Amino acid sequence: MRKRFALVLVALLLMGTTGWAEEYSYLTFQKNDASNSETSVALASLSKITFSNGSLILTNAYGTNIGSYNLSELNKMFFAAQATAIENIQTDNTSITLQEGMLRINAVPGSKINLYQTSGAMVKAFSASASECVVNMSSLPKGIYLLRVNNQVKKILNR
Repeated sequence: MRKRFALVLVALLLMGTTGWAEEYSYLTFQKNDASNSETSVALASLSKITFSNGSLILTNAYGTNIGSYNLSELNKMFFAAQATAIENIQTDNTSITLQEGMLRINAVPGSKINLYQTSGAMVKAFSASASECVVNMSSLPKGIYLLRVNNQVKKILNR
């Protein structure tokens, strides 16, 4: 009788503690800059985290480097249920910002721009006619997209 009571008590305790666990979908990095800017990475796209020469390196399941952070520039990193920030991406003369379902691409006029789903299907293709192009992402399914501007590729999280 005592064994049965003890087993039931242990089972109830274990069931109760699992109800408190949260599901996390993102790994978020907070930088040491003046604004404490944050960048979130979907855990589903992350396969491996390694440290090398003072940097934290994020790798996907295909072995491709999807991000690198200098450890001296990070204030903290934490797991989150939702993405807390979208980083403004600056590459050469191109900047990419996603806010309120609108993807804004500042690029040199004439730049070749392609938007792909992670399956490889092209969603949109055009050339930048002005220095700023706007793509309405709110009509597209939520998920991860690849944006190619000329020869540079960046991941975009549409949520």
